[in-house]
Amino acid sequence: MEVLGHGVGYAEKVALLSTVLVFSLLAWWWWRKQWRPTVVADATLVATLLMIVTSRVISPQYLIWLLATAAFCLLSRDTSQRRSALLILVSLPITQWIFPYNFTALTHGHLGPVLVLTVRDALLVAAAAIGFIDLWRDTVTGPFLPWRHRSEVPPQTDIQAEPAAVTPPAAPAETPSDRRGQHHFGLEARPSRTGNDVPYRASAGLTRYAARCAPPSPGDRQRGRAR
Repeated sequence: MEVLGHGVGYAEKVALLSTVLVFSLLAWWWWRKQWRPTVVADATLVATLLMIVTSRVISPQYLIWLLATAAFCLLSRDTSQRRSALLILVSLPITQWIFPYNFTALTHGHLGPVLVLTVRDALLVAAAAIGFIDLWRDTVTGPFLPWRHRSEVPPQTDIQAEPAAVTPPAAPAETPSDRRGQHHFGLEARPSRTGNDVPYRASAGLTRYAARCAPPSPGDRQRGRAR
């Protein structure tokens, strides 16, 4: 069907720009895709849909291309185009109702055929959009714009763990036998000015004990003999 009248020139420019846009999307997908055998059929169906939807002229014969490529996709269990193939199957009988049975009423601008044609075109547009989205999700990992994903990742900072505090070893507990030995030898613990215990010091008793253990001098021996 070819439309003539006012504003057709603007519609042709919009159709041409939309064709360039959708094939740019297909090129971006081709660059990001992950290859497998079923991608051939799925990509063929999506490309055919996008070409027909953005074309300046659409013919009922174009749907034969869509029917063949959709059947080729459904031969594989791993296809991602089941939803788009279903929409294409729904649009086929609608197109057959418009042409050739009600084509004359459509050219005269009757409301019924115009609404039916609008529904058919909406189904084809939805099939193209859903087909591309399903193809992208099935074959591409990551976001649509990879640099956006990198900007969302927070920067990693090197955090050095602080060394754990080293506790000094505890002093051995004082036993009762140590205390008895200190009193026997005249040793006693005297606190320092800071309040902490200091090493034991020899008291006057230690001096007397050392004097007793020392050998007697010659004078002491003479006095002992005189006695």
